[in-house]
Amino acid sequence: MLMSAKFLGTCDDVNVCDCCGKKDLKATVALSIDDGEAVYYGVVCAARALKTDAKTVRSETRKADDEKHRAKMEADRLAHEAKMRPWQEFLAKHGEGRDMFTQIQSLGGFKVAWAKYEENNLKIV
Repeated sequence: MLMSAKFLGTCDDVNVCDCCGKKDLKATVALSIDDGEAVYYGVVCAARALKTDAKTVRSETRKADDEKHRAKMEADRLAHEAKMRPWQEFLAKHGEGRDMFTQIQSLGGFKVAWAKYEENNLKIV
């Protein structure tokens, strides 16, 4: 029976191989085997378990790390946009001009615009 493995990425927190028990590893490879809980193997043990070579394990682990990084960056971007949306809507409603800089300047500069924004938000609550 063939097992399926999903590379979850590098784990710096776990420094013991779940396969052979080797300790003090710089990092381990996190794998989900047959959609189970994560296991943490050294590169050599991961290669043996998956019947591949260490180069492939490192490459696939790097891809998983890159994907996690991209997902985090996208989540951060969306969170920032959500946080900025009320400020941008305030500027569009109360300021003049087509861009944020011009809208802020039309309200008297950043400090004045921000004070008006905060005052406006206090009235809403």
